[in-house]
Amino acid sequence: MGKSLSANDLRFLAEDRVTGMGRAPSAGGRAARPELEGAARLEAAWRVLALLGVALAAAAIASVLPGWIPPRFGDVNWEFAAVAEVAAVMPLLAIALGGSLAAAAALRRRRTLLVLGVVFVVLGLAMIACLLVFSTTAVIAVRNTQGAPLPAVVGVKRVVARTLWSLSVGVLGCAAAAVASFRIYSTSRKGNRA
Repeated sequence: MGKSLSANDLRFLAEDRVTGMGRAPSAGGRAARPELEGAARLEAAWRVLALLGVALAAAAIASVLPGWIPPRFGDVNWEFAAVAEVAAVMPLLAIALGGSLAAAAALRRRRTLLVLGVVFVVLGLAMIACLLVFSTTAVIAVRNTQGAPLPAVVGVKRVVARTLWSLSVGVLGCAAAAVASFRIYSTSRKGNRA
């Protein structure tokens, strides 16, 4: 409590109590402009969203990676399980990359928009490859459930339907996000932040 309040601090406190509209004093003793404070807070919020998106994308990739290493292509059971696992993590990856895309667009980060556009294209192509692999293994998995108890048959068919739906929607989402990313990149001015 060794610091005494300045006249500006007292005025701030008085305005705040009377009208509820006082402004916080800046470090120099003068009141800061609220519109600049709001812009700085908004930019900080977009940065937090971008970092959260990167963290969620890393978590999604880290949860799928152990199932893919070592790859066992040709093993129908492994292919079925690996692709179904990718489809299960797609909502988290979509939220993560969508948040990063929104933050990059709001902050006008051209290089980030370009990188995200390429990521969306590669991810969409990977999902198309997963769909092709899964379409062959799904037929075999459903055929192998003949004579199995009804709950097992229903469970396999649910996994097949959910995986096909998730990957199909994922391909469309990646295409839309890639187009949006490249359009925002091309329409933003080159003089803005990289």
